[in-house]
Amino acid sequence: MDYSVPEFINEQCEFPSLQGVESLHITFEDNRAINSSGIAKWISWIESNPGTKIFMEHVSVTFLHQASMVSEMLPENCSIISFKVPYYSEKLQEDREFLFYSDADITLDSAGDLVINKEIENQTEEEWELDLMSDRFFDPLIAQLKL
Repeated sequence: MDYSVPEFINEQCEFPSLQGVESLHITFEDNRAINSSGIAKWISWIESNPGTKIFMEHVSVTFLHQASMVSEMLPENCSIISFKVPYYSEKLQEDREFLFYSDADITLDSAGDLVINKEIENQTEEEWELDLMSDRFFDPLIAQLKL
């Protein structure tokens, strides 16, 4: 089953039933915001069928920021295929999100620490910096990432 997350995850969201669904592919390409009511509805929905294998793509920064604080948003039966990471350029005075693929753009070194392999297209490394606290953003995701 394929599902595209709406722009706003809130109390008005209607999620499809997961009864009998073996595999769920979720894309977050349109997602821009999630509120506390949306978090509660999301958790209730995502936990409604623990046997469903869940694959997430283009996971939004907004969703990941919330998931880093609420672990139930990313259950054990979930794999993150790709996700967006916020960057900032001091030189350009610009924010930008770049899409990361968990099987190519990040890895774990022999000590278990996260290594970012992603090269930002058409920019020098000095121009773009991660615009986040990496331990709060990446660490809670390691178990879900397909490395």
